[in-house]
Amino acid sequence: MPGFFENLVKHAKNAQDLDWWETFKEYERRANLIKTYEPSLIPGLLQREDYARAVYTTSRRADAEDAVAERMARQEILTRQDPCTLMAILDTAAVLRVFGDEDVMRAQLSHLLEISERPNIYIRVTSDRLIGYGGVGGGFTVMQTPTGDLGFANYGTTAHMSLDPADIQEQTIRYDQIGMSSLTVEASRAFIAKTLDSLA
Repeated sequence: MPGFFENLVKHAKNAQDLDWWETFKEYERRANLIKTYEPSLIPGLLQREDYARAVYTTSRRADAEDAVAERMARQEILTRQDPCTLMAILDTAAVLRVFGDEDVMRAQLSHLLEISERPNIYIRVTSDRLIGYGGVGGGFTVMQTPTGDLGFANYGTTAHMSLDPADIQEQTIRYDQIGMSSLTVEASRAFIAKTLDSLA
């Protein structure tokens, strides 16, 4: 299997080959640990259906409903018998930005508070100390599986996916650096709750 995935990733580094998405999903399904940083949206694995629908509607995807259904199905990795551990860092903008309407956002923030109580899910929010940090850029994800790791970075209209240990180490270091300038899990929950109250 590693040779198969290496071949797909080699042809998918600019995300123009549709096979890259199948590779991403396969690693996600097999992951036992996922670390992700998202600067502008709630990460897909933490999205409610109505929030995901609002995101896809905003992007004017013709297959929005299929994409929403697929996103919801992918979240099964967090609730299966041997669940994946998810460590997510959200930029404050991702928490404050309203998609859909305030009802959708209230439900989404409530969902974050609820799901963050699970022992395998850690949600943190960046703090003001992160302002000006040159290494943030776009969102990125590191997946650890029993047979190998994958790194994925999103640069707006393009993406980069790699099995190269050097690339994965670089993303892991970036994640740790952002984490050092982020709120604790408890303080992040308080920030999310305060934001939720402001929408009431």
